[in-house]
Amino acid sequence: MRNVLAVMEEGTLGKASLRLNISQPALTKSIKRLEDSLGVTLFERESRGMRPTKYAEALKSYAKTISTWMSEAQSQLAAMRDGDAGLLTIAAPPVLARDLLPELVSRLVFERPRLHIKIVTEDATQLVDGLMERRFSLVFSTLYDEIPTEGIDKEWLFDDRLMLVMRHGHTLSQRKRFHPEILSAEKWALPDSGNRNYRRIQAYFREYGFSMPKPSVESQDPSVLRQVVASSDHIGVFAYLGIRADVEAGRLRAFDLDSPFMARPIGLLMRKEDGKRPEFQDIKRITQEFAAEHLNRFSGRRNP
Repeated sequence: MRNVLAVMEEGTLGKASLRLNISQPALTKSIKRLEDSLGVTLFERESRGMRPTKYAEALKSYAKTISTWMSEAQSQLAAMRDGDAGLLTIAAPPVLARDLLPELVSRLVFERPRLHIKIVTEDATQLVDGLMERRFSLVFSTLYDEIPTEGIDKEWLFDDRLMLVMRHGHTLSQRKRFHPEILSAEKWALPDSGNRNYRRIQAYFREYGFSMPKPSVESQDPSVLRQVVASSDHIGVFAYLGIRADVEAGRLRAFDLDSPFMARPIGLLMRKEDGKRPEFQDIKRITQEFAAEHLNRFSGRRNP
């Protein structure tokens, strides 16, 4: 299967054999054995190389999955043999991958120097499928009810709070407590109405009987909204993980609105059969240590 993928991706037997570090005759025999086994022709020879047939195209996704399974199996056996070797493929949505994984992975590699870690950023809608197809070893994700439970364990790690954020010097920056009536009169910079953060701040206002203020600036890019808030009198809501560095450096001020709607549960998704793997236990511990160090003011609250 790996050989088939290599030929499809490289386009010629010569390039594929160099990539695989095997001889071209050996590669040709390997492809022929698979074709004989399946009873189909996988490639047509052309002047410019090897053209995959419809059978090869149909086989491609299965070949990728099987190759991933074999790599993971080999890595896990190596980890069992050597104690800390192996491959760990960690997937997360882009924001979590950027704001959370670098420090966690650095700590894990320090403890397990022979562990090879691959970080994959993936749209949230693809994370569960990738986990069940074994393209990922485990997934960091926000934990919501719509995540399927069949074959998957969900483990809560900490709550990342959505915070009210403004620049230093804002007229509200010295307040200790906030009420929706005060906030509804301010200028807001927010994601669009389909975003979870928008829906949570909307629920916060509704909880107190107020309508959601119409934002004067909208963007799907959190970094754009953060710059607007930092350079103007706009206020916004951001997950604390995403603004932690700016708050700790004194560039922004963040306030907890003390509402259950502001809790953003972060956890791990893993296949049920993998929950006891020692490296998984290590990364859970490291994540909880990180949360205690950097999010202790807010992460102790659980979402009811």
